[in-house]
Amino acid sequence: MFDFSAWLADNLISGVQKGLFAREYAAVKVVDYMLKGALTPAQAEQIASATEPPAPVAEEVPDEAIEP
Repeated sequence: MFDFSAWLADNLISGVQKGLFAREYAAVKVVDYMLKGALTPAQAEQIASATEPPAPVAEEVPDEAIEP
């Protein structure tokens, strides 16, 4: 049988990861679908963690590149 809520969660995650829509748009849709009973709070957490932007990586500057 078709699991609509799992399909919905997978597609919201995929859409954000592929850049088809913004993470903020997905967050609004998640709340909308939760209010309609189509997503559970656990699925909302799954979507939020899967679409979390990567932490910025600090670039190391070699010592010789720093001029006194």
